Amino acid sequence: MERTGSADATVLFTSAAAKSGIAFQDCEVNNGSMGICKTGRSSTELDSKTSITGTLFYNQYEAAVALGNEDAPQLTNNAITSLSAYDKFKAVALNDISNQMVLSNNIVNVVHGEAGVALYNCRAQLTGLGQITFNSITVGGQKTATGILMSGTSDNHVLNFNRVKLMMNEEQAGRQAYYKNTSVGKNVNMMNNIFYDLNTGSYTIVGNTYKDINNQLPSQSNPDMVISANGISVEKVEIIR
Repeated sequence: MERTGSADATVLFTSAAAKSGIAFQDCEVNNGSMGICKTGRSSTELDSKTSITGTLFYNQYEAAVALGNEDAPQLTNNAITSLSAYDKFKAVALNDISNQMVLSNNIVNVVHGEAGVALYNCRAQLTGLGQITFNSITVGGQKTATGILMSGTSDNHVLNFNRVKLMMNEEQAGRQAYYKNTSVGKNVNMMNNIFYDLNTGSYTIVGNTYKDINNQLPSQSNPDMVISANGISVEKVEIIR
């Protein structure tokens, strides 16, 4: 079904009232513009304790999971597979998330899309960092694609032990990034991630705030390329095999 918008979601929660304790466990969600679409009533009346775990998502057109106005949702041990041709497809789209969200041990396999995980205005706390850990994210396509994308104001997150693989068309390889941060947020820590692509493009990591610790990057096709953010630069790093 080549439709976008919440009206064609497989599972839709309206924003008529704030909701608490909604849980999906060991489910299978097929097709739809979005698999699960859920938005809290407002930025001051957030949905809370949303949990999606052990759930399989197949062939959504726009997004597998789209959450907004949420307090500390948890997405763990899910598998997302999509053959969507929509060039703005986002496997997981999180908007206006507060406090310690957990996005862990998920498998994302997107043949064609814009982002594996996209965060907009996701604000955690120094006392409870957002956890983006142990995820396996594969994204392919013909246009711009990013493994993990942050925008708006997204603060206080840890990206640990993720594996991001890009399978780009060779002609479009310059329009890709494993991790891209266009937000005005701060304190995003990247540690022990593995990044791999088939056609290395013009940049690998783009961001205004990250700490580069033990991340494994592939050798670059452009030997003159320098990646820098927050005073850190990476040049011609060979992957450990």
